[in-house]
Amino acid sequence: MACVVVVENDPDIGPLLEQLLALEGHRPVLVMDPQLALDTVRAERPDLVYLDVRLTAQLDGFALLEQIRAESTVPVLMCSGLDLERRCLAAGANAFLLKPFDFNDLLGGLARALAPQPDRADPRKS
Repeated sequence: MACVVVVENDPDIGPLLEQLLALEGHRPVLVMDPQLALDTVRAERPDLVYLDVRLTAQLDGFALLEQIRAESTVPVLMCSGLDLERRCLAAGANAFLLKPFDFNDLLGGLARALAPQPDRADPRKS
């Protein structure tokens, strides 16, 4: 299955996501400190990044996504308690998941993020 870097600073949600992904056969790598997330993505070379929009006052998910996109095309599933789907996709996320979500929603979000994406740089391929 997939290696998934989970960037989630909520101490209740992060470990739960880690357990759920492991139960599905994935290899989750939980990053509770978003300042370490980019280094973790570099080191792990994951198949997917689960990225919460709201991280810290110093670094939010959009800023982290920008840093990831500067170096990698790894699929990113962003999530938020606010309906920010259009903004997340426009920023370069592959998929969006609205909180609260259930396990099936999470699996669907993972599948959408891992699905082949149209080339955003070439509008003819959209």
